[in-house]
Amino acid sequence: MKKLFPGVYRFSVGKRGRSHSYLLVRKQGNILICHANRGSSVIDFLDEVEGLGGIAHQFVCEGADAARGELHEQLYERFGCRLNCHERDRKKVAKKTECPISEFGDEGLALGRDFRAVDIGHTVFHWSNRGKHFLFPGHAVELQDDEWGIHMHPVPDLASSLSALADLPVDFLLPGRTSPSEEEYHTFTDRSRRDYRQVLRESCRPTKKSLQASLQSGERVAEDELEPGLPQLLSNYISPHLQSVIDELGLFDSLGMPGGATGKIDILINSLELADCFFFHDFKREFRPEHKFWDMLGAHLAKGGTLLINDARRTVNERWIAGGHPFPEIAVWSRPEEDPGTELTVCGGHPGIGTALPEARFQSDFYHGMSLEPGDRGSMLVRNAAGRPVVVAGEVGKGRVIFGGFFYHPHRDPVGETERQLVEGIFRWLAP
Repeated sequence: MKKLFPGVYRFSVGKRGRSHSYLLVRKQGNILICHANRGSSVIDFLDEVEGLGGIAHQFVCEGADAARGELHEQLYERFGCRLNCHERDRKKVAKKTECPISEFGDEGLALGRDFRAVDIGHTVFHWSNRGKHFLFPGHAVELQDDEWGIHMHPVPDLASSLSALADLPVDFLLPGRTSPSEEEYHTFTDRSRRDYRQVLRESCRPTKKSLQASLQSGERVAEDELEPGLPQLLSNYISPHLQSVIDELGLFDSLGMPGGATGKIDILINSLELADCFFFHDFKREFRPEHKFWDMLGAHLAKGGTLLINDARRTVNERWIAGGHPFPEIAVWSRPEEDPGTELTVCGGHPGIGTALPEARFQSDFYHGMSLEPGDRGSMLVRNAAGRPVVVAGEVGKGRVIFGGFFYHPHRDPVGETERQLVEGIFRWLAP
């Protein structure tokens, strides 16, 4: 527990990538803003929190920020504080906690004259105290390399919400997560405040509805409606660092699939019809063996599409086995008993390794021991310290598919040269 400013306390967890929760001490009742999906040190300071007046309200920016376990329940039992979230996040939050939930809509929520929740498709919070103004945006508003990024899902009145956010005074931005290379919080200067507001207002301008916005709203999009341009790479999740590598390659127009891994099945199927390359990362859906999803995957590759299936879990990923393994001729998940560590080795003989040198070794923080068994038409690109395959590539019909489990951790800068060369080689090989 660390005091950052008068009335602002921070609780942090993690070493490489740190999650931060914030306690705001107010006369009208203290507020806890949680970014606790990776755990929280709040529970270690309950006596100190009680000495500061306890907690009257808990908030999360989105469903992913809610903690699994009993954190929210314990806070409610001790302080009587309900957990507040946007109505779209209620189901996801309720799956993680039995704490009583209060929800608000797209209009946001105000608690007194000093605190406001603003919805931009991802809830951000603004608090004024002692003449200073604090913004708690989760990961919806980020400053990286002196450039502002705004990340949100489309909402009906987005322009109004962004305009309202731009009009609020700001002195400090306190993020929900940081990496070792990022500042712990940002103190606005005249320049950064001007640039921040300019980005918000530019985001308000009406533009032609994007592919992602059309999918998000449930509209069916046909291939002939796509704008000419780079091949479409759609994914349920791409970390910011991996996204930067893909962008630098300039081979794809990369989009996130609305709803991520658990979105509506019609949107997923439509996305597969539109994608040139699909990247499934730690995919959480499960389908029965007879589900049309498996046929869609086959059709996607048969017509020349490409596919990357990434999951670093050591246990067998049953989600991909429900259909009898989607492409057993390339690879199937195995059941390793050993713990091979995190050192991986590049295997030669396949163009998918790019400029990475055969037998070059690298450490992967994201890798957790998964392994594969190559099929008759699969080629091993990476192996673990036990010699078992970690990345396998192959061709199916006119398409290409890669199974793997080591890609960049979302809270770590991709600094390893070998790992970057390998990832670049994989995406170049998957590009149409």
